[in-house]
Amino acid sequence: MVFAHGFGCDQTLWRFVAPSFDNDFGVMTFDDVGAAGTDKSACDRDRYASLAGYVRDVVPVSSLVVVDAKGHCPHFSAPEQIVAAMRGFL
Repeated sequence: MVFAHGFGCDQTLWRFVAPSFDNDFGVMTFDDVGAAGTDKSACDRDRYASLAGYVRDVVPVSSLVVVDAKGHCPHFSAPEQIVAAMRGFL
């Protein structure tokens, strides 16, 4: 299970939520490039011009599973854009 933070946050946002899933799932939290203490020089404007660049950062180290929208849908700031980006990897 991957917990991704929103704009203006970092992975500590999930510190009280993620442990609840440790026993049943593999859990991953991370900081997007440019967030918190990440290396700001790693931010490539071309790569991160769309959400697909952020998805590419996560997909190589995890299995991406899109769950149903009946209460198990991820929270994203721009759902249409992230779904379109994820379709490119599925």
